[in-house]
Amino acid sequence: MSSPGDGPTLSADQQNRVRRAADALRGARCAVASTGAGISVESGIPPFRGPGGLWEKYDPELLSLGRFLREPVPAWELIRRLFFDYLGKVRPNPAHVALARLEAGGRLDAVVTQNIDGLHQEAGSRTVHEYHGTSAELLCLDCGFRMPTARADLSTLPPPCPACSGLLKPDFIFFGEGIDADVHKAACEAAEQCDVMLVI
Repeated sequence: MSSPGDGPTLSADQQNRVRRAADALRGARCAVASTGAGISVESGIPPFRGPGGLWEKYDPELLSLGRFLREPVPAWELIRRLFFDYLGKVRPNPAHVALARLEAGGRLDAVVTQNIDGLHQEAGSRTVHEYHGTSAELLCLDCGFRMPTARADLSTLPPPCPACSGLLKPDFIFFGEGIDADVHKAACEAAEQCDVMLVI
């Protein structure tokens, strides 16, 4: 299955599973990938839960919507540390690239991801339903103005909205916040239409 230097050697059982997955994809009418935090671990992003997860180090309550609205400064300190200082340094790994190549080759119709890191798009995936939103944009909770995260001035926390000086929030889902209805609908439709789903 692989030659020396290509990566880890697969056991006979793993080779059989890869072969079965490849056959399923080859014969699929519609294939969708569902991804979570695990796909981005190899890129250097720790998972949120479990051993070594971010919630072992930080209080997840800081990223609850109610707490953010009451005390945005501590939440923004954590957001800056976790998402701004950190996410800009990571790159897609071979798993992200493989999914983008499957889509480009007509073998994958969509990716539904819980991740907010944008690595699927950076790898080249075009149809990505970001179930938990994205760290790439900020949304003003007062006037609805949107802006790229990269343009935010974080010298003052929380950063003020350039349009109305209101409260900016990263456009990802906080605890206590509902999933965007359009994204939910698109993700459900993708799941209902597919006859093969890769769960990664």
